[in-house]
Amino acid sequence: MFQLRTGDKIHWGPFGHLVRELHFNASENGLHDYLWLPELVEDVCKAYQKKYGHDLKPHYLSVLHPCIVWFEADIVYEKGVLETALSYAYTSVRDLPPDGNATFGIDCDGKSVSRSAIARIEFLQPGQM
Repeated sequence: MFQLRTGDKIHWGPFGHLVRELHFNASENGLHDYLWLPELVEDVCKAYQKKYGHDLKPHYLSVLHPCIVWFEADIVYEKGVLETALSYAYTSVRDLPPDGNATFGIDCDGKSVSRSAIARIEFLQPGQM
């Protein structure tokens, strides 16, 4: 998986979701839980364990600090953004978690997010996840 993700531009990201709360309900929406372990790190750990029989995940989980990076990006697909916002509004006013209709996200097409585009970095406490 690592070679697939690094060799094909479609996997380069960085990626982001428009709805913060989606990260706290990832598995219910069929998404990877990035607050647990980044997908690429998990792929490397799985490959290492398969080849060498040693699980590196506990080490990474002990040293990584989950965070949500808030950043500004251009809207490429306005309809998707509006649908996501309406879906999130619908569920949030009913005190429901975001559903699969709020999973629209951002793909920066391999271009890093500039420091000036980062609005905030929210470090999460263990009980928040």
